[in-house]
Amino acid sequence: MHYITLVKAVYYAPRGWKRLIHLGMVIAQRYLSAQNRLIGVVGDAGAGKSLLIRGMFPGMVLTNDDQGINVRPLPILEDAQNKMFRTHSYHLDVRFEMAFTQLWQLAEAVDHALAAGRRVIVEHFELLYPLLDLNAEILIGVGEEVVVTIP
Repeated sequence: MHYITLVKAVYYAPRGWKRLIHLGMVIAQRYLSAQNRLIGVVGDAGAGKSLLIRGMFPGMVLTNDDQGINVRPLPILEDAQNKMFRTHSYHLDVRFEMAFTQLWQLAEAVDHALAAGRRVIVEHFELLYPLLDLNAEILIGVGEEVVVTIP
């Protein structure tokens, strides 16, 4: 069995959507494992977090408002309330969702999804981290550079 001993990988953040999506694919191939359940992404608005996630998880429906998409009710919240998780992976943009939902409710939904064996990709992970009892298995910082770490 192969174990990753990554402490930190740094990429100069490419500009342009094609390059960011390609970098997301590269990051997924190099560092993502099927056992990773909590993936945290941090960075300022407009830094390219959503594009990186699209490259890492092709076909995933992002729930934020970047391109006029506003998925309501939030799938992870609805499934946590129904205690039945319908999909393998969930996306959550904490900064966007704070307009609709309390942080403790988002943290509780993430905890329930993880307990059910689901994967959760959290944008603006730094806002939710104080309410969770665990750290992300992969943490990606997006800015002038893209930093990938396994805490």
